[in-house]
Amino acid sequence: MKTKSLKIFTFLISIALTSGSEASHKHKPDSPLVDLPSNIRKVHDWGQRADFSHDGKRIIFLEKTYGDVFELDLGNSRLKPLTHHYYHGGYTRALYLANGDILLSGTTLFNAEDHRSSRVERAELWVLDKSLTKPPTRLGTFCSEGPAVSRKHMRIAWTTSYRQYPDEYQYKEFRVHTGDILYHEGVPNLVNRKVVTSTIENPFFEKPSAIETQNFIPPLENKITLSLYSYAGGSEVSILDLETGKIIKISTTPNHHSEPEGIYPDGKFTLVESSRQFGDAKLKHGPVQYIDLWKLSLDGKETWERITHFTDYPGYKSSNPVVSDDGRYIAFQMAKIGDLAGVGRGLFILDLQAELPIPNADKSEEGYVPLYNGKDLNNFYVVLRNGDAEEGAKVFSMGDETGVVHVYKHHPDGYQLDGDNGTHGMLYTKKKYSRYSLKFEYRWGSKKLNNFSKYQYDAGVYYHIYNDKIWPKGIEYQVRYNHLKNFNHTGDLILGNVDATWFSDGDKMFLAPEDGGQSTRSEKGMFLAKPDVEFHGLDGGWNRCEIIAMSDKYAIHKLNGKVVHYMTDMSVSKGIIGFQAETAELFYRNMRIRKFEEDLPIERFLKDD
Repeated sequence: MKTKSLKIFTFLISIALTSGSEASHKHKPDSPLVDLPSNIRKVHDWGQRADFSHDGKRIIFLEKTYGDVFELDLGNSRLKPLTHHYYHGGYTRALYLANGDILLSGTTLFNAEDHRSSRVERAELWVLDKSLTKPPTRLGTFCSEGPAVSRKHMRIAWTTSYRQYPDEYQYKEFRVHTGDILYHEGVPNLVNRKVVTSTIENPFFEKPSAIETQNFIPPLENKITLSLYSYAGGSEVSILDLETGKIIKISTTPNHHSEPEGIYPDGKFTLVESSRQFGDAKLKHGPVQYIDLWKLSLDGKETWERITHFTDYPGYKSSNPVVSDDGRYIAFQMAKIGDLAGVGRGLFILDLQAELPIPNADKSEEGYVPLYNGKDLNNFYVVLRNGDAEEGAKVFSMGDETGVVHVYKHHPDGYQLDGDNGTHGMLYTKKKYSRYSLKFEYRWGSKKLNNFSKYQYDAGVYYHIYNDKIWPKGIEYQVRYNHLKNFNHTGDLILGNVDATWFSDGDKMFLAPEDGGQSTRSEKGMFLAKPDVEFHGLDGGWNRCEIIAMSDKYAIHKLNGKVVHYMTDMSVSKGIIGFQAETAELFYRNMRIRKFEEDLPIERFLKDD
């Protein structure tokens, strides 16, 4: 492009950007109810502690703590009371047994002046016959907080405490039990009772701790998830071996509340109520009040993924999730900051197979087609630095979640940290593209590899590639997070033997021309993106990225809906696209592209979403 035409082009860009600069700042609504993602629906206005029927068509739940139990048909929304046909003192838990009967935890006597005693001292286990023709049968044991119920067998695990058996237990002692429910002439009995562990006798407990049984872990169900509560505050996720009594701590979230609630049917993940999204922030009412739902791997590698964002709305939280037996749905509840643990203000269903919500993205997704079909990587080919095709299939593989590409899924933490870098690689499209909008999302995992010490969490997406070596020749949308400085490099521009004109602050950081940015011509180098854009570092959140490339005319980089870089007058007009694996475990999803048949004006895209 000649100098004169470049100045005119820059001037037109400046006018276009200035005209849009009065856009109002977007704020979160007052309630998550008016801003629910498309894969979450509210199914009832009140209720708490839901549990799925085995076919996933119904949920049972508590009216309130110490209240009645109801069943909701998720198909027609019909509500059926289950405990109205007899007198009782209220219930704190209700769970489906493998045969369809219902395990209840509750008391015959409710003391309104000391309501907590009904929950922590006098709650007993009962079995309610699914015919609803008679009162429930007492099983003959107290239960501290929630029991764990097998989804396959008539087996349960539960906790008892020194408050319930003060004459038998030591001070602050908790015990975990297992037992089988056996029917004799239609009457359920609790048999084969066994004490699995005690917080006094088990050497795992160096200090007094409270514990709570949560879920049997499929498929063997010889282990359960267990909550570990510190009297100093905070909680962690652990696994208890029911045969040996051995306890393994799975989470490490000091000063936070992380409590397992709801197991995935493959037994590889649990849902967790956690406040970890707040990092080191001081939480006024304690971490248990600031919880959202997270997904945590049970392999000990602490792979976290945030599921809900209710705490993004001041005064709200989400809690008490369960997963349906087919793994498709999550039932959970909403509450407000200050509510007692377990209190719910409405029940929700999250569909894990629905199209994942993309907050603040363009409302219209018309014309976008997936690059990754969610079933295989046949639309791509892999190139590694070491040339090992077999290992390449391990570097880029299908994730455990539908539609996710998992980078370094099969490699251990610390692999090749000596700098060999053999697993540096690219996942290349087989097709070339010229005019398009490419959208994708990413989040970081926990594993570190290769030359991590030099570049921290580093990857990227290349486009207009004309040489697929490692590293390729083309243009890179940098994906990188420097955890040492808490600085995000995502959206940085890296030119690899491609001439382009971009706009800078006089150094190497992007500055739009209407803000005084100077046009700069370069062929190689890294040029920093606009820095003041919100992003997810290591909190498990997904970042939304977009590349708009218009042949050789211009290219725009967006991060979470914000323009962070753009360039014009490139020396290359088309090429393949490549997703990078470099220094750390990474997840890509929602990789989709919309092609354009002709050049479109840059003003159409130089707006924040």
